Amino acid sequence: MADGDNIFEGGPLRRELMLEVTRLNGLAAKFYDKAMDGDGDVASGTLYVKISERKSTLLGLNAPQSHAVQVIHEEQRPRQLTSTEQIGEAIDQLIDEGRRKNSEEYAEVEAVRARYRAPRGEREPDEG
Repeated sequence: MADGDNIFEGGPLRRELMLEVTRLNGLAAKFYDKAMDGDGDVASGTLYVKISERKSTLLGLNAPQSHAVQVIHEEQRPRQLTSTEQIGEAIDQLIDEGRRKNSEEYAEVEAVRARYRAPRGEREPDEG
């Protein structure tokens, strides 16, 4: 096993974390002092803030508070029929009424239609 293979186990991980935090603390102290001396060094102040952010992230202090997931579902409105579809439905209703009222007359009309369609090669509509 190589030296770095067990770094993520309990004891070695704590040791590495402690070393890294100690290093970051040393750098932070150095750049903090430079940033605060005299008029202040802007670059040192920026580095101090970055080091502080890195240390906070390493220690888990910058974890997000929470995540909110909002699922939005829009109900589908029923599709409106086109005027052609409305006319087709009205015709179908009239045909159905005619079938119920005059079943004998309707049978005669269908027989005439069948004779008319046959020579033209048209298919007869399926009965529903």
